[in-house]
Amino acid sequence: MRAERQGPVPPHGELPDRRPKPSGRSIIPVLAAFALLIPFAGLLSPQLIQAIVEPVYDFIHSAVEVLYVAGAVATFSVTWYAPRGEFRLRPTLVACLCLIATVVGILHLLFEPGMPSLMSVAEREATSRYFGGLSHLTLPLVLLGLTLSPGRAVLSRNLRWSLLLGSLAVLIPLAWQGLANPLVLVSDLGGKPVMVLKALVVYFYLPVVFIAAFRPNGLERPEAHHVVLSALLGALAETYFMQSSGEVGHVSRLVAHLFGVLAMASAFAAAYGEAVDVPHREMERSRTAALLDKERLEAVFRAITDGIVVVDDQLRITAINPVARHIAGCFGETEMGRPLHEAFFGIDPVVRNILVKDVETCLREGRPQLPQGDGVWTRGSHFVVIQHAVSPVRDAAGQVCGAVLGLRDVSERWHMQHELSESAGYARRLIEASIDPMIVVSKSGAITDANVAAENLTGQTRRTILAGAFADLFEAPDQAREALGQVFSHGLVRDRVLKMSAAGGNYIEVSCNITPYCDGDGQVRGAFVVARDISELRQAQLQLEFQASYDALTTLPNRRVFRDRMEHAMAMARRDQRAVAILLLDVDDFKDINDSRGHAVGDELLKSIGYRLSHCLREADTVARLGGDEFGVLVEDICQPDDAQAIANKLLKAVETPLQVEGGEVVVSCSIGLVVHPYDPGDADTLMRNADTALYQAKAAGKGCCRQFTADMNAAVQRRTEIAGGLRGALGRGELSLHYQPRLDLGSGGIVGVEALLRWHGEGLGSVPPAEFIPVAEDTGLILPIGAWVLGEACRQAAQWRRTAGFEFAVAVNLSGRQFRDADIAETVEKALDDSGLPAHLLEVEITESVLMRDAARAAGTMARLKERGVRIAIDDFGTGYSSLA
Repeated sequence: MRAERQGPVPPHGELPDRRPKPSGRSIIPVLAAFALLIPFAGLLSPQLIQAIVEPVYDFIHSAVEVLYVAGAVATFSVTWYAPRGEFRLRPTLVACLCLIATVVGILHLLFEPGMPSLMSVAEREATSRYFGGLSHLTLPLVLLGLTLSPGRAVLSRNLRWSLLLGSLAVLIPLAWQGLANPLVLVSDLGGKPVMVLKALVVYFYLPVVFIAAFRPNGLERPEAHHVVLSALLGALAETYFMQSSGEVGHVSRLVAHLFGVLAMASAFAAAYGEAVDVPHREMERSRTAALLDKERLEAVFRAITDGIVVVDDQLRITAINPVARHIAGCFGETEMGRPLHEAFFGIDPVVRNILVKDVETCLREGRPQLPQGDGVWTRGSHFVVIQHAVSPVRDAAGQVCGAVLGLRDVSERWHMQHELSESAGYARRLIEASIDPMIVVSKSGAITDANVAAENLTGQTRRTILAGAFADLFEAPDQAREALGQVFSHGLVRDRVLKMSAAGGNYIEVSCNITPYCDGDGQVRGAFVVARDISELRQAQLQLEFQASYDALTTLPNRRVFRDRMEHAMAMARRDQRAVAILLLDVDDFKDINDSRGHAVGDELLKSIGYRLSHCLREADTVARLGGDEFGVLVEDICQPDDAQAIANKLLKAVETPLQVEGGEVVVSCSIGLVVHPYDPGDADTLMRNADTALYQAKAAGKGCCRQFTADMNAAVQRRTEIAGGLRGALGRGELSLHYQPRLDLGSGGIVGVEALLRWHGEGLGSVPPAEFIPVAEDTGLILPIGAWVLGEACRQAAQWRRTAGFEFAVAVNLSGRQFRDADIAETVEKALDDSGLPAHLLEVEITESVLMRDAARAAGTMARLKERGVRIAIDDFGTGYSSLA
């Protein structure tokens, strides 16, 4: 279906002229060159020219006359036998005039000196001059015919032959007059027949020049230049004929004959362009229009949303569009030229045989084969439902030469109908699942065509759609008109989102690709509009926007929205002289619940907490999930800080109420950090930091409580920051040390062991109590490398005492909860013993009861491994929790 072309096809109705288009100025150098020939004869002496020309004058004169007659014959042949399917007036008129020129030219040659004749010398010379003058007179008449006769006038065959016979009728009395009474004719012209006739011819040439050169658009046609040149050469020839008396008469006549031959040659070129080149250009224009129409058909063939397969009378595929390739499972170019049953090898054999049979029936009977139902195809491992139809293709003689097979994938609609087959009433009201709608719009905005998918989408019949305007199909007609205007002025428009009328009176969002199409003159005539339903895509975008602003688990606002609302509430509080409270709420020991009860229970717990917090507050207040188990609460329009404290207590009670979640009842508590603006000054980031500081203080105070930010808290936070910063390099700088506290036997008073106590003397900080830096090390994770160092150093020192002083007593080392939870403490202990060489029974590790009970199973395994190695284990704070002697 793709046209083979060697270059771009011009718009319909516009024929590209492959020859360079001359302008009116291109004739000026030619005229100047021929004007220089006028005085050429005067450059030499008359006697010398006469002596050179005289011996060969008769031969050259006869040869030039023969060439002139031959030019007239050639011009007649070209114009009379012009290769056209219709007969135009202009070539026919030129042919008739050239016939007269040919006959009188031959008669002029017959009566030249040296030719046999029954006349006297005087009569023969008069007859020769008479016919020569007539021959010269016909050339300007030919040029006038090329210039004045209408180019588009068409003649019938009979009228064309009538004009030819009429020219013969005019020729016969003229010839008879010249043959019967040549001397009488000469005397009737007043004794100067040659001069009068030649002057008349010159005056005939001048209108040709002015009409052809100065009429509007006169020189735009290439043949018009040849007409002007022929007229100027003819006038120059007659001027030399008028100067043919005297000593150099032969020279002037010979130069005149040469210019006459050149004038006839130019006339032949003009007639050739009119009779041959113009028809050729018309044929080229028709071919170009046909190629353009074929390309438009190809564009529709590629853009149509149904599968199309074209086969010849031997069932060989000659064209197939991309949709048909997709439907049939053919994704290459190898199916072209192959039989239909071989190219469609990927579908079910039974269905393939049905397709081939329907195509054969269409070729044999010459009538379309409409689908009788849906065919279920097996394409690879998938089932698809396809409708097909076959239509014959006929040649110019009306014989069937091929067929067009149409395929439509109706799988989705078929499945819908199958699922609703028990309810025929509902099935009839379902909108058929279809492919993208395509609408053809004229430049005025009227709909000229629409496909079935457009009917399905709009819920209107094709007749109703065609009766309306394109803009009326959309919720915002101005936007639709603006999109069309942009296409007509700038070209292709892609992915323009509009709301299109749908069945039921609703509007759905569609993405429109609008492509202009042009006529033969390159002018935009209209546009193809392909609309695609993107309503589901819009829903997905809204979901993404929701996820960007809200927490997916609790559907509460996220941190970004909470901060935006904070800034707005702070601005309103400053304007109305009111206060706004910001509360940061963190669930206590939430990690233990996740670890012991599972993440599903943890998620249910967070959703329940979010629900309870929201129902404790007003609709104008905000509850947000900031991340993990941390929530933010924004309370606007409060009178004083005490009101915020009351709200915090209400939230604490709401969270502490037992929660029924999967797996039973869960009781949790939370800690709250509170700031009240403008009593607590600063921007949103500062207030969030201050609330977080207050939350930390609530955690440090034993959890399950609320702390309002105070200025003193900043000093504590600063101190904590300094301790964390100094502690990071304490090991490397050698600032940590161990002090050993002896353990005494009260009965004997002897030393039975020592306990290693960690001390830190920091640079710039001095001696920092363990109660200050141990919690910071726990929170920052620095306790892991510090604890490993303490174990190693204590074992090394105890081993050294044993070797040097013979002390056989145990050294006790306290283990933190972070060490026991995050590190392989058994491996750390074994490494310290191996590196120091201390016997395992001389090492005692102390673990608090609460650490053991957070993960009893893991703690039991670790303790069993340490006991197997021989390490002694002591439990601090026993009985403060809920453990037993077991």
